[in-house]
Amino acid sequence: MINTKFCDFIFISEKLKSYYPNSGFRLSPLVRKYLTNGDLLEDFCQKAKIKFEGLINNIEDSNSGLSSSLCSSFSKINTIYADIHDQSVKQSIANLTPNSKKLRDKHYDFDLSGNVISELIKVFEEKNELLWKRYFPKLSFEDTMSLRFLRKNLTEIDDLKNKIEKLEDLIAIQMDMILELEKKNR
Repeated sequence: MINTKFCDFIFISEKLKSYYPNSGFRLSPLVRKYLTNGDLLEDFCQKAKIKFEGLINNIEDSNSGLSSSLCSSFSKINTIYADIHDQSVKQSIANLTPNSKKLRDKHYDFDLSGNVISELIKVFEEKNELLWKRYFPKLSFEDTMSLRFLRKNLTEIDDLKNKIEKLEDLIAIQMDMILELEKKNR
């Protein structure tokens, strides 16, 4: 995240604005309390002037990502994805781990380590403040763009417990994958 422009929201917003210069580009924070009825899809439809009524809006399963334990492992392999839209790795893992859906989709209480959180704040807090001032200064900075909410009072023991939990989940997913591959090779 830090070595790419993925979390540089001011960079991303400027790129999008340059792609759509005459479209009346608007930017909104993805914070539940500022969304229409606290719902992302309904908020999008309202802003895009799309009729929301009648839409199937339970899309959590259709757009699930991989757990942070898997993503963290993959981040160590630079060439695993062909591009930022590559879904083949996710699909391969899903196909090879049919019994691990809950672990693949798992959300952890603490997805990021204390060190990563501090680094994110150091690198992006100033840019996020600039974005906030430019696009939604009437909203609370702390609610919308500050990364300080990520900072939790984790002890080293808490951090280690979280790492162990993620490693145990990764091992279980790998075992499911090994058994599935073995079954296919019979």
